[in-house]
Amino acid sequence: MFLPVVEGYEAVMADFFEDRLSNFFSNIADIRNLFNAILQLKGEATLNTLGRFVINCSLEL
Repeated sequence: MFLPVVEGYEAVMADFFEDRLSNFFSNIADIRNLFNAILQLKGEATLNTLGRFVINCSLEL
């Protein structure tokens, strides 16, 4: 059912844009992980996640 959609997506999207889209959603997941670490009062995990998020957003990795 989803195969035609996937094939169309792969035909239209260049690898560069696929990577950027994947990185965008990874950054969204980092925000969720950041709030989770804050709520659990895990200082080191909070700082690690925040640092990773800032670096990834600023360098667009």
